[in-house]
Amino acid sequence: MKPKERSKRRKIRKQKGFSIITIIFALLMLGAMGLAMSSTVSTSSVGSAVFQNAREAFYVAEGGLQYVLENQFAGDYDYSDSTTVTDKTLGPGQFSVTYPTLNASDAVIRVTAQVGNSERQIEQTVERSGFNNGTFSGGDTDLNESQSGGGTVVGDVVCGASCSVDAGYNVTGTTSTTSATPPPVDLNSLIALTTSTHSGNLTINGNYTDNVHVTGDVTITDTGTVTGVIVADGDVSVDADHTGTRDVSGTLAAGGNMIIDY
Repeated sequence: MKPKERSKRRKIRKQKGFSIITIIFALLMLGAMGLAMSSTVSTSSVGSAVFQNAREAFYVAEGGLQYVLENQFAGDYDYSDSTTVTDKTLGPGQFSVTYPTLNASDAVIRVTAQVGNSERQIEQTVERSGFNNGTFSGGDTDLNESQSGGGTVVGDVVCGASCSVDAGYNVTGTTSTTSATPPPVDLNSLIALTTSTHSGNLTINGNYTDNVHVTGDVTITDTGTVTGVIVADGDVSVDADHTGTRDVSGTLAAGGNMIIDY
């Protein structure tokens, strides 16, 4: 073989070897780029999920706050007996409610919500405005235990003329006589807190927990506990027939007269 041909063949072999190395290097580079892109996409997906959970946890916390405001604080004149809430499910997550501050007329509501591994917490301060009155009359107030009754009035007893409170009644506030006019009852705002309507008159026996707007009169008899918001367009009468124990811890409102007879 001539020297010239031998040199030419060596050159071709070198070029082939270089081409193979180039191809291998290119494949390695593409593989590395693919791994990097895969890692980036994976990290982006995880970050998106965390952001979504955090946003949903905030909405769950907001919903939990509205829940406790409507179910424990709306129409309540004594916040101190509000109860905590633990792991209540709402939408995609859960929320719990605690009270760093809890007094009769003010409270700090803390709602902690969790969706997946994301947790959000919000706080709301609420204060009860207006009168701290258990009873307020423009005329006389007579709490009479002549039937061996008695009871507890949460708040103040304010009388436009005279106050008569027998020893069997426990008034948690003060008893005073004033010429002030009782605040008007805003029935429409209280009706907005109800969740059902009862047409005509309603008689309640035993325990009752509904939030109801009654287009007629309401009569509450016998023993038991009444909670919730009860708004009557007519009169509200509480009559335990002088033998029962009636606990009204919700809100009673009457467009007409309020009659309490034990």
